[in-house]
Amino acid sequence: MLKSIILKEWLKTRRVFLVLLAVMTGAAIYTVMKINAAVESHGIVQLWLGMLYKDISFTEFLNWLPVACGIAIGVAQYVPEMSHYRLKLTLHLPIGQNRLVGMMLAMGVAELALIFMIQLAIVAVYYGQLIHPFMLEGVVMTLVPRYMAGVAAYLLSAAIILEGRWSRRLLLAIISVVVIMIFSQNLGVICAYGLGMTICLVLFLLMAACLVFGSVIRFKEGLRD
Repeated sequence: MLKSIILKEWLKTRRVFLVLLAVMTGAAIYTVMKINAAVESHGIVQLWLGMLYKDISFTEFLNWLPVACGIAIGVAQYVPEMSHYRLKLTLHLPIGQNRLVGMMLAMGVAELALIFMIQLAIVAVYYGQLIHPFMLEGVVMTLVPRYMAGVAAYLLSAAIILEGRWSRRLLLAIISVVVIMIFSQNLGVICAYGLGMTICLVLFLLMAACLVFGSVIRFKEGLRD
């Protein structure tokens, strides 16, 4: 049963996943080429100075792509479930409701994580040849909150799509905008979020996941337009 559920989720998202993987890989390569061009034209010293004194990570092109990825995976995975109320049939599978929803979410998060890790690896490997390890750590910690924003966008998209009532969807959409803006503060600043704020972002992700479970419960209880 578990393998069947994983296969079902993969069949819904595989095309979008492959497109996003290609786009995010291409974006990473473009970023690497842009950094390389900056080094060749201005020198490695200017790169270091820009990072140390101007908080420039040279990865601004990647700022909003993770959020777009999260929304795309969420739409691909959950819109089919709401077509002709297929979610109702899914919830009647011989498996616990919370476990079923958890597996669906885990599948989407795993796909996003793979895409984000590949992009991060490309940027980090190239940067690692140019800058000091502590500066590389700053670049990585600058990108991680953006990827967390992508996961938040995925979870919140799922909550909105699986919600049965439009009034509730509107409320969730407003909440989603606020949450994504919290994740996206100071995008141009290297390592803008410290450990304390990162923990807060994790808590926001857990809250977003709870909203998904809430939407499913409301749908099952027949609270829909």
